[in-house]
Parts: sequence; C-alpha cells; structure tokens
Amino acid sequence: MKSPTVSNVEELLTRARRLHQTGQLGEAESLYRQVLQEQPERGEILFLLGVVCGQQSRFEEADGAYRRALALQPDDGHAIFHLGLTCQNRGLHEEAAEHFRRAVQLRPDLAAAHFSLGNTKLYFRRLDEAIQSYREALRIDPTLGPASLNLAHVLQQQGRLQEADACLRDCLTRQPNYGAARFNRGNLLVALRRPEEAAVEFDEAIRLQPKFAQAYNNRGNVALDLGRADQAVDFFRQAIRAEPDYVEAQVNLGNALMELSQIDAAVEAYQQALRLNPDDARAHNNLAEAYLDLGDPQQAQTQFREAIRLNPAFIRPLLHLAANGFYSEAEPSIEQIKTRLTEPRLSRDAASQLHFILGYVHDRAGATDEAFEHFRKGNGLRRSILKQNGTAFDAEINAQVTERLIGFFTPEFFQRASGFGVESEVPVFIVGMPRSGSTLVEQILSQHSRVHGAGEIKDVLKLISDLATRFGSTDTYPECLDQLDAATAQELAQAHLRRLTGRDGSAARVTDKMLDNFFHLGLLAALFPKSRVIHCVRDPRDVCLSCYFQFFKGLRFTWDLEDLGHCYRDYRRLMDHWHAVLPIPILEVVYEDVVADLEPACRQIVEFCGLEWEERCLRFHENERMVRTMSRVQVRQPLYKSSVGRWQRYEAHLEPLLKALG
Repeated sequence: MKSPTVSNVEELLTRARRLHQTGQLGEAESLYRQVLQEQPERGEILFLLGVVCGQQSRFEEADGAYRRALALQPDDGHAIFHLGLTCQNRGLHEEAAEHFRRAVQLRPDLAAAHFSLGNTKLYFRRLDEAIQSYREALRIDPTLGPASLNLAHVLQQQGRLQEADACLRDCLTRQPNYGAARFNRGNLLVALRRPEEAAVEFDEAIRLQPKFAQAYNNRGNVALDLGRADQAVDFFRQAIRAEPDYVEAQVNLGNALMELSQIDAAVEAYQQALRLNPDDARAHNNLAEAYLDLGDPQQAQTQFREAIRLNPAFIRPLLHLAANGFYSEAEPSIEQIKTRLTEPRLSRDAASQLHFILGYVHDRAGATDEAFEHFRKGNGLRRSILKQNGTAFDAEINAQVTERLIGFFTPEFFQRASGFGVESEVPVFIVGMPRSGSTLVEQILSQHSRVHGAGEIKDVLKLISDLATRFGSTDTYPECLDQLDAATAQELAQAHLRRLTGRDGSAARVTDKMLDNFFHLGLLAALFPKSRVIHCVRDPRDVCLSCYFQFFKGLRFTWDLEDLGHCYRDYRRLMDHWHAVLPIPILEVVYEDVVADLEPACRQIVEFCGLEWEERCLRFHENERMVRTMSRVQVRQPLYKSSVGRWQRYEAHLEPLLKALG
C-alpha cells in the first residue's frame, strides 16, 4: 500500500482541525494519529493531540503528547502552558506551577498562562502573588472574565470588598451580559450589606441564564433579608425546579416558610432536604429549630444531636442545646470547648458562639463570674465583627433617629391625619424591648378563642421601606410622610389589614409582636385609628442583662453593655413620647406584675382588647401555636419567678450598663 503523499497528509490535517473546531473530538483525534504515523516528529501535531485528549479528560495521554512535543520543541511556551493545565487537572499542583512559571517567561503575552499561574498561587494560599498574576492577565487581556472573577474573589478573601466590587464593575462594563460576574457581584453586595443592589444583580444573572439555580437561591436569601419571605419562597421553588436535587435550596425554602409561620410546610421542606441528603447537618439543625417552635423539645434535641454527630464542628446546634437548658453530659465538656477556642483558624463568629455556650453552662451551674466572663468575650467578638463590617450599633445615630421621630410625630401631625386609615379593631401591636415579656403577653392573648397570635411579622418594616419610593420623595422616613394623604393612608392600611386577616380570617384580633414597631407607632396610629398597643415593660437591668446573654444575631445593640443602656434610654424616651401624643390607647403591661399576680394582669389584657374574659387565657403554657422566640421553651411552662431581679446576681459586672442607663 502506498504511503500518503505530503499533500494528502496536509489534507488529513486540515480535516482534523475542522473536526476539532466543531467539537467532533474522536474523529479529529483519529486523523491526528494518522498524520503522526507518517510524520512522528511534528511537534505541533503532538500538541494538538494533547489538546484533544485533554478535552476528553484523558489527562495522562495528554501529558504524554505534550512531553513528546516539548522534546522536539523545548521552548514552546504554549505547549508548556497546556502541560501545566494537564498537571493541574491531575492534582499535581506544584509541578503545574513550575510549568506556568516557565510559560510566562517564554510567552509573557499569554494572558491565560498568567491567569493559571494565579490559580496555583491561590491554591497554595499565596494571595498577594495570586493578585499580581490576575492583574497581569487582565492587563494583557481586559476581557478575560474568569481572571476578573478570581481577582475579585481573592480581594474579598482579604477583606478588600470595595476593591473587589470595583474589579467586578470594571468587568461588567466590558461584558455586561456576563452572567457569572453578575452572580458574583450579587454575592459581594450581600457581603457589603447592600441587599437591594444585590437583588438587581441576581435578577440580571437569572435573565441571562434562566436555569441558574444558584442565582435563584441567592436571590431568595436576599428577599428573606429584605423581609419579603413570600418572594423568597417563590425564588427557592424556582431554584428547586431548575435543580430538583438542590439540598441547600430545600433548606432555605424551609427557612422562608418558617418566616411565614407555615410550620408544616417548612418541616416538609426540611424533611425533603434530608431525603435528598440524610447527612445534611444544617437540615437536621433547622428541623430541630422547627420542632422547638412547635413545642416538641424531645424531637428537637434528637435532631440537634444528629446534626452534631454528622458535623462535630457545627456549633449552632450546641448553642441551641445550651441556650434551652438541654446541655448534658452527652455534649462536649467545658474543657473540650475551651480546647476548640485555641484552634488557630477558628473564626471570630465561631469563637463567639463557643463563649456563649460556656456562658450558658456556667450560668446554670451558678458560676456567675465565669459565666459573665464568657458572655463578655462572646459579645465582644460579635461586636468586633460588626465594627469591621461597618454595621455596629451607633448610639449617636440611634439618638438622632429617636429625636427625628419625636420631632415629626407631633400633635399637629395626628390632627392632620385625623380621619385617615381604616377603622378596624383587628390589629393589636405588642411592642417593647426584647426579653420584656412580650411573648408571654402574646401567649396569653392568643389562647383566647377570638385572637390569632401572628408573632414577629415584618410587614410594617416592609411597608416603611417602600414609602419613600412610593412617594417619589428624596426625604426618608419619617419626613416623607409629609406627603401622606387620606387616600394613600387608606390604601396602605387596607393592604396591611389584608395581610393580617389572611393569617386567620375568623379572628377578631390579630397580634403583631414585632418589637421594633415601637419606632413606628406614629404611622400605625394614623393607618389604624382603632387599633391597640400593648407596651411590655420590665426592669431595665433585667431586660438588658437578658439581651446581653442571648445570641441575638440579627440585633446590633445587644453586644455591648453601654450600647444596651443607651438604646434602652432612647426606647424609653420614645415610648414616653407616644404615651403623651398617640391618639390610640396604650396598655403598659409590667412583667413583674404579671409574674406576681397572673389573673388580674390577664383580665386587664383581655379587657383592653375589647374581648370577653375566657379562663383558658390563664393556661397560656398549654398554647400549641408556633412560637418563634429565644424563650420558646420557657413560654410553654407555667409562670416562674426566677428571672425577676436576676441582674442582682451579676451586679458586680454591670457598671457600664448601670452608668449608661443613668
């Protein structure tokens, strides 16, 4: 048989390249091998054979082809770069780094080689060097999107969030339809606590990639952060439709349903996550929290301990066990937790939670000095995280907000707003500081046959966040309410009332226990002139100490005794103002009075709400409704008096608080 002529070989090579370019890898490889049978010393064909083998994930064969090519052409920077990629895919990272270094020496204009060298430096945690390589790759090729993504990622790891954002914005200026960059910038904006902007980026990523499950999931998390749990449910369900086995989205769906008090559906979502992955510790933990809310402490403990068994490093279930008095000899000892606190890579957030666990354990043992020291350290760590993020409580700003509210909501405002809103007696707003007995009051009321206890709902916060946009005003709340008129007030009130009654259409009263509503009673009085306010009051020293001893991750003022004192004084000043000017009734319920003599207090609460007395209100601890509060175990027990005057046990440590309280 005659050997192919040179022209035939070149024809084979042309066909092979064409097949390679169109993704017909097997046929292309066969023709490359035919060419090499006739001309085995052609380095460029060996290189192409290496590429096509690598594209089929046959990395050892690719490695051999590249090395044969380099034996013929030792200074082929392109082949050295691809050999580095093959080593990287085989897990040979040190060798890959050597090849990339050699490639950029031979081909300093090869942006992909600088990018890959940056990736190996990132693998070995040499972050500053990785940044240099990514920047050089982008200098050569500003449109190399993956280099922009990785550069922003490393900058974010170093806490250089603004630089990371500038990098991604620059990338999107050049490539506005780059879905991965939109997604990554959304995540970065979440870290920067700019959720509204993050939502825009995730929406754009979804528009560009309609089946982008992770973008739907993260968009749902932003919706939750913005208090829009109903939207979050929709996004999580879209993520699951795009990726049915997406366990994280199933867990997040459960979280959103919990926010909506759809407890049965939430439990089903967590259980579905566990059907997909029985070893998902987070799903076990969240299911345990749901069982706590349902008043099933035994099931809760079982699930918390399963979460710990699956992930011994998971601190959150340990924190719940300790906070709810379930901590036993089955859990890690004090010495074991102290040992964990010495781990060099332990995050401040994890260390804070471990200190809280030790605080709870020592507190229950009566070791007040040891307990307080751990609470002090745990709170200090959390506050340092918030300070670094620029989100720590600012007493001066809080005082200014309080002053603005007092200055705006004057008798003249209420005179102008007279006749606004909806004359419904359904809403009952329960307000006060955290740990002031508000859950107890709602449990008492919701035992009544004509009352629905809605718990802490964020509807008012969402209403207020939309006001300035609605009015098209440059003023923020409350000054934007200068534009409030009767028609708008009626519309806002009707929409809010529909959401309330949608929770239980047969209820004569629906309680909203979002404590922060004490900031917004002026607006609520204008929208609901026949509503009622129950103000829960407790000894400020007990309130503040109890807040200091709770891991309130969503609150900013509880991590420092002085902050707590300043916040309490502003809250009390604002409540005194409402008592003086509000045109709707306020009942002040003193926790210590309820504990001292339950029945008169219960009767007063029920009568204030315009309802007939029902004896069952005295049996508040038998209430089976879902309770979402740090004290959910205690509220299912008969009334106890041990929390009254608790601050006295810790008085020696409370000088900063007492001074701030005045």
